[in-house]
Amino acid sequence: MRRQDCKLDLVLIFIFTSGLLFSPAILAQTRGLYGQVANNVGEPVPGVTIHLTQVNGKGGELAVKADKQGEWIYMGLTNGPYRVIARAPGYQPSSKSNVDPSPEGTRVDIMMIPGDPNGQVVESSLETQKKVAVDPAKAKELQQASKEIKEAFTAGTDLVNQGKYQEAVAQFSLAVEKAANLSPRVLGGLLANLADAQWKAGQKSEALISYDKAIALEPNDPTLWVNRGTVLNDLGKTADAQESFKKAMELNPAQKGQGFYNIGILLMNAGQMKEATAAFRQSIEADSAYAESYFQLARCLLGDNATMPEAIKNLEQYLKIGKDPQNLQTAKEILAAIKK
Repeated sequence: MRRQDCKLDLVLIFIFTSGLLFSPAILAQTRGLYGQVANNVGEPVPGVTIHLTQVNGKGGELAVKADKQGEWIYMGLTNGPYRVIARAPGYQPSSKSNVDPSPEGTRVDIMMIPGDPNGQVVESSLETQKKVAVDPAKAKELQQASKEIKEAFTAGTDLVNQGKYQEAVAQFSLAVEKAANLSPRVLGGLLANLADAQWKAGQKSEALISYDKAIALEPNDPTLWVNRGTVLNDLGKTADAQESFKKAMELNPAQKGQGFYNIGILLMNAGQMKEATAAFRQSIEADSAYAESYFQLARCLLGDNATMPEAIKNLEQYLKIGKDPQNLQTAKEILAAIKK
């Protein structure tokens, strides 16, 4: 028995020193968007094509035609967020980003301004759009700013992909600086990208400030609250991080599986194994398909012979539904060690 315990101790040392990563859940539900397209004087715009693309780049581009009253609807969408772009002859293309479809349909109204249909896609606040509609100089200024923002954003994204996070911070900061007159959703999205780059660059305090600014503009975006919680955890502010994750779950109950998982990780890292165990159980109860919670729950239970059978059961379930190659291999090794 003591020989078996020795082998198990070695396995436990290995898994408790491995990295802990947050795994976002991917939820597929039938949802929809609808709305009306009108011009700057409130008249319906005929011949409008509505283009829908998921912000995460999945699923390709979808399109639907608005009717003669400028009204449109598209059902059968998965969970967003989406970018909605309206294009029509004789009008500047106009868009709204980070729109979340809902089961009952989320309304998305768009105002279009006469101009070059092949020009830069314009997204701005309604107040700015009204100014642009009566001020050609303002329209030109907005178009130039939109172009510069897009260039800075693209450069920042490329730099992040190259691992050049400090340089990416500079580009996203430039984009944020030039986005003062754009819609809160645009500015909030830019701040979120800036925060992500700052976090990856090791600028954790700065990242928290940027997330707080983004949340001030988009307080109902659960993803921002999740990311804020991650930064707070890195800063050692465990209690605040838990509150941030709870807020994300409140805004999006469908992601409770991930939310309780994140809280469990926080508690595990803080050495609060009993509380972490409860959190992982809540995660599984909220979403029985959230695989990583089975693995982490098993880790919490392995240290006690009384809970060993439950740990084995969770590891076996993880082998059935888990996807992380490293964790799958670790689960196999643990089970093999226990059997010996």
